[in-house]
Amino acid sequence: MKQTVQRAPWLSQAEVDAASQKIEKLRVDFLAARESEEQVNAYYPQYVSPFPADDALLGYYKLLNETMSFYWITNGSYDLDARYQASSLVAGEVEYVAEKNLIFIPHGLIAFASNITQTFDPLFVPIIVPAILRAMFAAVDLRGSTVNFQNQASSSKRLCYVEVSLQCSVFAGTNFISYRSD
Repeated sequence: MKQTVQRAPWLSQAEVDAASQKIEKLRVDFLAARESEEQVNAYYPQYVSPFPADDALLGYYKLLNETMSFYWITNGSYDLDARYQASSLVAGEVEYVAEKNLIFIPHGLIAFASNITQTFDPLFVPIIVPAILRAMFAAVDLRGSTVNFQNQASSSKRLCYVEVSLQCSVFAGTNFISYRSD
């Protein structure tokens, strides 16, 4: 990924340096990693039935159903899955969080392949790697352009409308808000 950015002819040297630093500092969050395992164990149900070896789809459905049921009946507000827009149980969605320079890899992406075989076969590379690379590219494209590698708002180069002034007007007795970029 870093080599791809360094060889991009459309980027200036300053942009290449900033993008390379951002990729180096990129963090990965997999399985809602926590310092203490007790917090995760308190959230996830201990009574989820194991995946049947002969039917991965049925096992996935049971895991999804039992986990969601536990989520809705619990009294605590652990809410570990709702920290990101992507669900931890859905395969194929990897999310880039620009404010934290972080990639969230859901368990469902890896669990899908691990339920089919015990080893990570090259057959699964086209399923898993493109989703991760799309999220990594989000760090250096328009979605991640407003935050630098130190997780600070970047105002030196505006790739999108960063400054928005707010105008409130009265039109036909109703208030409406119009946005204009400066």
